[in-house]
Amino acid sequence: MGTEVQKATLTAVEAENAPIDRYRPVLGEESFREFESSMYELAKSLRGRILWNVNSTAQGGGVAELLASLIPYRRGVGIDERWVVIEGSPEFFDVTKRIHNLLHGVSSNGSQISDQERRVYERSMQRNASALIDVIHPRDVVILHDPQSAGLVPSLRDHGATVIWRSHVGVDEPNDVARSAWALLRPYLGPAGALVFSRRNYVWEGLDQSKVSIIPPCIDAFSPKNRDLGADEVSRVLAANRLPDQGRIVLQVSRWDRLKDPFGVMTGFARFVAPAVPGAPLPKRLSSPPTRPRLMPLTMPPPPGITVLTRMR
Repeated sequence: MGTEVQKATLTAVEAENAPIDRYRPVLGEESFREFESSMYELAKSLRGRILWNVNSTAQGGGVAELLASLIPYRRGVGIDERWVVIEGSPEFFDVTKRIHNLLHGVSSNGSQISDQERRVYERSMQRNASALIDVIHPRDVVILHDPQSAGLVPSLRDHGATVIWRSHVGVDEPNDVARSAWALLRPYLGPAGALVFSRRNYVWEGLDQSKVSIIPPCIDAFSPKNRDLGADEVSRVLAANRLPDQGRIVLQVSRWDRLKDPFGVMTGFARFVAPAVPGAPLPKRLSSPPTRPRLMPLTMPPPPGITVLTRMR
């Protein structure tokens, strides 16, 4: 008899309802009617089923931001949509971070995932699949996001759910490093009902192309980073962060990740912008005077991000 798999502890992320009517003035009447019709048609097709989103974090990163913004609108038209976050050990997240880097074509301690790392990944998938099967019903629709959840596809499909895997990452010109990550994850994706990528260039070789859809990422026009700010509010935000309210600012908004190339941004500023602008400051540490460029983490990043932040400073 095999050893019983210990179930993971899932985290349910609360989501509110939001009215889609707020988009009427943004889209215009004709486009809004089309949008409204498609949303209610989707709600009708999902009646009696739950739409699940499964990812690896409730905050930080683009997927969490996307889900937090968009789920309320679908709930607002009557779709029973829910969001759960899987559990993973530090070793699991070390492995998935490596896979993430490989998918970008960037080698991370070699371009191959070891057998031991694969076992860490699959053990976590088994624990989370066991927990998910307790809450997901056959005929429910499950959207799994990114490589952290790819290994859940077979178990959830065997359970009777419709499974969609959504990849939010990719590389325009794949190399052997990226292909090694594809080879690792591809066997898990075979049972998926659909595979969604953000760009055609990101689609992997060796997939069933009849299952592939291209859906570009979207934004919520009413999220804090996208809404219009009045002059007074802009001044308050700049003052709170000790930034000047006059002149031009070179700004990069991203997580502390070397894939976002913050070193390149700062180096480009120092080499090309500062010399061309009389009196332009060179990059300095966070403790520099307010007129200097600065590094401003809004939240403390995870350990790999701390390494990048420390090097940047």
